[in-house]
Amino acid sequence: MNRELLALINSEIEDGESGVLCTVTEESGSTPRSKGASMWVRRDGSISGTIGGGLIEFETIKKAGELLASGETVLVWRKD
Repeated sequence: MNRELLALINSEIEDGESGVLCTVTEESGSTPRSKGASMWVRRDGSISGTIGGGLIEFETIKKAGELLASGETVLVWRKD
């Protein structure tokens, strides 16, 4: 994760905002982003950063919204 994204996340949390940090933890084959790519998903569905775009990013944003709605604080989601 880059420093700018981390600073943004810290600032938003300090301001009382909530969101989900999504990070690529492993990769297989040809991928648009490598391990460590991160994206911050806010309650309104807006994002900062990217984990590669396309369907995987769309599904991840949807899953992050479900997590925010449920109030859960920890989730490991694996997409094969």
